[in-house]
Parts: sequence; structure tokens; C-alpha cells
Amino acid sequence: MVKVAVIGSGAAVEAHLEAWSRIDRAVVTGVSGKDANGLREVSDRGGVACFDSLSDLLAQADVDVVDVCGPGLWFREPIRQAVRAGKSVICEGPLSANVKDTNELIDLCEQHGVQVYTGHLLRFSPEYVDAHQQVENGAIGKPGVFRLSRSMPNPGESSLSVGNQDLFLTVGAGEWDWLRWTLGEVKRVMARRVKHSSVEYALTTLRMEDGTVVHVELSRSECVSESSFELAGDQGMISHNSNESTPVRLKTSQESSVGLVQTEDLLVKSPLQRWLEHVANCLSGGEKSIGSTEDARKAVEIAEAVIQSAEAGKPVSIGGKGEAK
Repeated sequence: MVKVAVIGSGAAVEAHLEAWSRIDRAVVTGVSGKDANGLREVSDRGGVACFDSLSDLLAQADVDVVDVCGPGLWFREPIRQAVRAGKSVICEGPLSANVKDTNELIDLCEQHGVQVYTGHLLRFSPEYVDAHQQVENGAIGKPGVFRLSRSMPNPGESSLSVGNQDLFLTVGAGEWDWLRWTLGEVKRVMARRVKHSSVEYALTTLRMEDGTVVHVELSRSECVSESSFELAGDQGMISHNSNESTPVRLKTSQESSVGLVQTEDLLVKSPLQRWLEHVANCLSGGEKSIGSTEDARKAVEIAEAVIQSAEAGKPVSIGGKGEAK
């Protein structure tokens, strides 16, 4: 049985506790975070002990892994504290705001012999998994032009905000990872960003090493979460829109249209639960991790290059060893 400590804020902790409660191979032994009153209410509903600090949790509870409910750039010191205590770490978002800090954290995990798992949830989202497999199997032929879009509600002012980097790291990180997982390495990026009041919009064009051109739209406003993509190749196109009842369609040169088959598992399990279940299986030795620390580093590297491009107003190339220049 994998023993889990969950750290974060109310709503995020509640979502993770709900997901963990559905996983037979794991048990949550404690929660901790800044919002003590809100967390106690959440933990009481879940029947889990709440601790005033991560130090108290690690000292008093039996813990194998610390589940960080949010990007690592919001929880830098707690993550380091957990690693130094010999605990593996589950991080829902990017490990850090830049490659330097990400490398330091990965090195720290290696020094203490613990694992770090980054939650790029598109690898566990049925629509994106299906599209990845379709592209990999040659369903659309040679990839040519991809377009991805994601919109998230604006979280408002927060002490956890990291300014301009927030949109590209916390909203776009999943897209950067999925593109590299599906198409390979990124060669060059060009980004533009506009922000007015509570609305923020960014457009990034990526040139992949295989020649595919990708346009990624990211936005935050008062709207609900939405996502879509169109993946075009020389023999067909895969499309997805989160607002449609049939989430993924494949159109080929033979004018056929095939939707993603809906199963009970796809409808019941959320991407978060699938990811946490996978991590629990990895920690128990039953599975090999789908993602690696190199994948986690690369996602931050791409985001860092996109941020540089948006700030400089010019393309940024990503070198062979990963450095943006």
C-alpha cells in the first residue's frame, strides 16, 4: 500500500483526495497547506488527518510520497523538504519556473534516491492519448500543421502568481509536453502575448525538428475551461473540441470520419485519477513511468524559450542540448 501525503490548498486538495479515494493501492495519511481552516474542513470530510505544517506531517505520519497539488514553482521549498526527508514527490504541474531550478531539483532527487513524477495530464486524457496514438500509427500520414487551443478561467490576483510566466507554464505546460511526446523535439518558437484587465491571450508558433508547424493558443478569462485541436497531415486530419459530444474525429482522404470509442472507464476515471493510479502502480513496482525527469525538464525548457520569445519579440531556437538561445 502506497502511503500518500497531500499538500496544497482547499479545492485542489479536495480533488486529489477524491481521486486517491478511488485507488485501491494507495491511502492518504495526511494533508497540509497554508489554508489550515479550509484544509481541516476538507480533510474532515475525507477522514484524513490535517497537519499545521509539512514538517509535522512528515514527522508524525507514515509517508512514502508527497503529492503536490499545483505547479512546483509554487511549492519549491516544500518539495525540497520532502526530498531531503527521503520521500518521493508527485507534482501536478511544472517542477519549476526555469530549467536551472528544474535541474537542481532533479539532481536533489537523484542524490536522495527518490522519484519525482510530473503530472502532464494530457498523457492521461483520453482525447489526447487517442490523438497521439493515431498520429504515431500514421492515421493522418506525415504531420504538417497542428493547431492546439486551451482556455482557462482567470484565477485572479494570488500570492502564488509568478507573473508573466504563469500562462505559459501553468496553462501551456501540458501542450508543450504532449507535442514533444507526439512529434519529437522542438527546434524554434515564436510567441506573442497580450493582456488587458482580466483577459490574457498568447499565440505561440513552434517549428518541430520533423518539420511540423504548430500553432498553440493559450488564454485566460472569465470563461470556463475549454480545449481543442486540429492535427493535419498529408492523408487526413484529427480534430477535437471539448464542447462537442464526440470529442475526437478522424477524417481521412477517403472521406471517412471515425469518433473515439466511449467506454465506461473513459467516462468514470478523470485524467487526474488515471495519472495518480499510474504513479501508485509505479511506486509499487507494477509499472514503468510513462514520463521521465527528462520529459519534465524538456517541458520547462520549451516554456522558458516561449517566455523569452514573448519578452524579446523574436524567435528563440532550442539548441541540441536543450538550451534556448
